[in-house]
Amino acid sequence: MSEQKNGKSQLNKVPFGTRVRPYLIVAPSLIITIGIMVPFVMAIWYSLTNYSFKLPTHKFVGLKNWVDMLTSADFWNALKVSLMYGLISTAIEMLLGLGVAILLNNLNNRLSRILRVLLVFPLMVAPVTATIVWQLMLNSSVGIVEKLFNIFGIYNFPWAASPKTALLTVIMIDVWINTAFIILLVLALGFFGIRHLLDRSGYSSESGFQKFAKETMGSIDGNTDLYGGEFTYEYG
Repeated sequence: MSEQKNGKSQLNKVPFGTRVRPYLIVAPSLIITIGIMVPFVMAIWYSLTNYSFKLPTHKFVGLKNWVDMLTSADFWNALKVSLMYGLISTAIEMLLGLGVAILLNNLNNRLSRILRVLLVFPLMVAPVTATIVWQLMLNSSVGIVEKLFNIFGIYNFPWAASPKTALLTVIMIDVWINTAFIILLVLALGFFGIRHLLDRSGYSSESGFQKFAKETMGSIDGNTDLYGGEFTYEYG
């Protein structure tokens, strides 16, 4: 009994702010989770009804909407285009961002430091703002990109106005916005220990391409050790 009383008395000695602090830290993420789950659950429910802004009331229709969607050719075409957009843009951003980051890391001079700052600018622009800016740049009458194409004899390029070039336009804008994130990610990873890993690997006798591939893949593959043994080895 005395031990339980001592434990309770020690607990009561802990300041209220200290006891509440963990809950305050978790509270924002909990609120965000609730804010995401409520519309998600509502969307699932409405998908099982004939809800429409045009109708004053709605009724339960079961899986009818889902069946109509899965049997629609437009849905599968939209899904194919979305997958192509995601795969192509991600592949380009990964390769381009990885290449630029390694180039900047190897240069390590004043020019590379200036370029590191300039290349981050697209990441600081909101996607909606970037889309509007690109819309003006691609405008057929006043767009700077259109004027550049005119020099090479290309006039009125359709860009997003044509189904044949709309996907290309969206991928180009997405690459411009998100490649900076990959560059920052690779540079940050190199700052926290990849250079140490590469210095210990000893690939100097290999060809340039083999060295690049092995260093890059080895760095990514050794990411687990970076936050474990290697990081501890280098920094204490």
